[in-house]
Amino acid sequence: MAAPPPPARPPAAGPAAWAALALLVLAQISSFLDRAVVFALAVPLKRDFALSDTQLSLLMGAAFSTTYVLFGLLLGRLVDRGTRRTIAAAGIAGWSFATVAAGLADGYVELLLARAAVGIGEATLAPAAYSMIADLFPPRQVAGASGLFAAGSTVGSGLATLVGGTLAAAAGSGTIALPAGRTIFAWQTVFLWIGLPGLVLAGLMLAVREPGRHGAGAAERAPALGETVAYLLGNARALGALFAGAAALGAAVYSVQAWAVTLFVRVHGLSLAAAGTLQGLAMLVSGTAGMIAGGRVADRWGGRGLRAARFRVPAAAAASALPLLAGFTLVPGPGAALALFLPLVFFLTAPWGALAAAVADLAPNRLRGQVVGVYLLLQNLVGLGLGPTAVALVTDRVLRDEAALPVALLAVSGSSLVAAFLVLTWGMGGYAATAERARGWRVSRGGTSTKAGAAAPD
Repeated sequence: MAAPPPPARPPAAGPAAWAALALLVLAQISSFLDRAVVFALAVPLKRDFALSDTQLSLLMGAAFSTTYVLFGLLLGRLVDRGTRRTIAAAGIAGWSFATVAAGLADGYVELLLARAAVGIGEATLAPAAYSMIADLFPPRQVAGASGLFAAGSTVGSGLATLVGGTLAAAAGSGTIALPAGRTIFAWQTVFLWIGLPGLVLAGLMLAVREPGRHGAGAAERAPALGETVAYLLGNARALGALFAGAAALGAAVYSVQAWAVTLFVRVHGLSLAAAGTLQGLAMLVSGTAGMIAGGRVADRWGGRGLRAARFRVPAAAAASALPLLAGFTLVPGPGAALALFLPLVFFLTAPWGALAAAVADLAPNRLRGQVVGVYLLLQNLVGLGLGPTAVALVTDRVLRDEAALPVALLAVSGSSLVAAFLVLTWGMGGYAATAERARGWRVSRGGTSTKAGAAAPD
């Protein structure tokens, strides 16, 4: 018996779609608050738990990113098979409980496990959200909606820097008694303040109506793993450019994000508090504006019939960011550096709404969660895992001079921007063909059909 056809897509998003998007944006803000607040708490963490720099770095990076990327593919596959709003709600509750657990931890191992659990919970959100957005909004609005969702990351990161440090300072350096004779450090209450509201958000997410899946094959069963691999290989040019472009842009973004404060302190003589405030405000203002503007421009260019608009926007943003990066890293004086840093953050964040919308174009409905999983895996492994570390290696091992940080940052982040521009430009040639295949793709019955991506590679 044939599968029922998918529901008709509305010509424009209604109030229910915008309400669901608002909840997803709040979830994204919560996600990045919980993820990034550990950076604001680095000093008391190291002091009160007597941590080495290596132990602290594991809390800030590897404990989270390892579980995030490992579970991302598995949970992406679950998103393609299950009810997305329920998966998102479970993830929100999971990372919120884990953040609260960090606030109650009385040892390093407990903290490490809590941070790992945060990574597992947060690995649910992006695959579920981007898949839902592609079904909640008509194609002409998907990039803009994706940009709004992605903007939650800059809001959350900025608030983590600004609010996390403020709450920690207000809490002081004392201890708080808990039942059963336990105590926690006062600054650990920051984890409680930002973790507990997520439990309310998880309940609200369950009230969201699961959107109907749109596109060919949307009402069919989820594909076998072999069909997924066949589709990825059969559309390697466009999807490879998507994955490689996101990884290269991630390396550029995370390198700047990780080292900008240090550059302001080490090169321009700002205090750590002043430099942190500048970066937090830049992420909140310029970063959020870039996320939203990039998605809207991609929708506008696509509406005018511009080919591969959702690759053109990130490629143009990478090209625009490069001279700003060179100026930011090399100009003398903090005033000039800040004047260049604000537009640099704008262009570094502008690609992400368009790239997320490209997933909706290039991946069939029943594969979107898994494609987002691969997209995020490479973005985090290369971007977060290698980008900031590569800057340190250039400074320590190649140039052997801490004062050479600006040159090292320009070398790593600049080369990443060039790579992103080149690979996205190359991928434009296969974009239209892959988007057409995605629209006609169906789950096969005993073999992958031509429409399932068995056509010759791009």
